[in-house]
Amino acid sequence: MELKSKLNWKTFRTTQIQISGIENAALKKEAKVLKLSINEIKQNRRINNLWFAFIILILLLVSAGLLWYLYHQKQKLRVTNLKSKISRDLHDDIGASLSSIHIFGDLATSVWDTKPQQSKEMVNKITMQSKDLMERMSDIVWSLKPPGDEQNSLTIKFRNFSHDFLAARGIKTLFDIDEKLAAIIENPLVRTNLLLIAKEAMNNIAKYSGADQVVISLRKEKEEVIFSITDNGKGFDRPLTNNGNGLHNIEQRCSQLKGSCLINTFPGKGVTIICRFPVAIISHTD
Repeated sequence: MELKSKLNWKTFRTTQIQISGIENAALKKEAKVLKLSINEIKQNRRINNLWFAFIILILLLVSAGLLWYLYHQKQKLRVTNLKSKISRDLHDDIGASLSSIHIFGDLATSVWDTKPQQSKEMVNKITMQSKDLMERMSDIVWSLKPPGDEQNSLTIKFRNFSHDFLAARGIKTLFDIDEKLAAIIENPLVRTNLLLIAKEAMNNIAKYSGADQVVISLRKEKEEVIFSITDNGKGFDRPLTNNGNGLHNIEQRCSQLKGSCLINTFPGKGVTIICRFPVAIISHTD
């Protein structure tokens, strides 16, 4: 019995060891399969992440391309609108001047024999209007040229105006021009309006101010361009004075630049015209 018990115990133990080995082998196999599954899941996740990143990259590139396209289309539209406005202004200006010249020509012809003095006056008006029209055409053509060339700079143009309007009357002109700022003003609308503001102001100074000195300044303050013209003439009391079209035209041109115009004057204290407008409009791209 004792021997039988030992044999049975030995057989049981052997069986238990075999079962334990089988279980361990099975567990190892399951662990290996589980590990493979986990690795496969991780690999799939990495692939999915790569695809997701790739899709995001494609979307970003498409979005950037679309924004670039829309930006350049907007710029083209701005330039087209600007050219259209200049063309309309030029057409209206030339049309009105030619109509006036035609009327004066007809009047001069109709009274050439009977009223020679009146005919002469009409011819003089035709000459003056023709000269004025040529100057305006020249100013518009100049405004379309790039400012990089020294001959196309605002400073040179202002100096030419001061020579024509002021120097002949003994009025000295001082210039305080930020040349770096002037060199990047490319927008023809800005160049044209600055030109015509200066011309209008100098013409008024020459006719009415009694000044002997003028200061013309162009500078940048934060996000604004400040253009000012100051004379040391007799000034005037604005509320009591009929300002005519000159100052009104200057105010309108400042408004076209999306800016504001301030006219400081007082009897005996001269006149200062200050035009402020945003830096953002001085180039085609802004």
